[in-house]
Amino acid sequence: MFDDSFEHEAWHDGLATRIILIVDFWHPDLSDQEVKFLSLIQKAQLKYEKTLSEKNKDTETFFTVISQSKELLKDNNWWTVDNEQYKVVND
Repeated sequence: MFDDSFEHEAWHDGLATRIILIVDFWHPDLSDQEVKFLSLIQKAQLKYEKTLSEKNKDTETFFTVISQSKELLKDNNWWTVDNEQYKVVND
């Protein structure tokens, strides 16, 4: 689990595709009004990025990355590991 209230970076240099499930949880101290307001801002940002990505196909936005990722997985085999592919050869 990542706490993104602190700036951080992560890399994946593996051979296989890495898929990350992102789930947002609102802080329990936020009021219903604050959650509603922050949700509105979040939706407006996604709508803006969608519009931006439709106007400028060369610009990579969060929306374009999500849209492109929908085409990556054609079946359910992505979550099984082929041991032969990751075989370690000992000298």
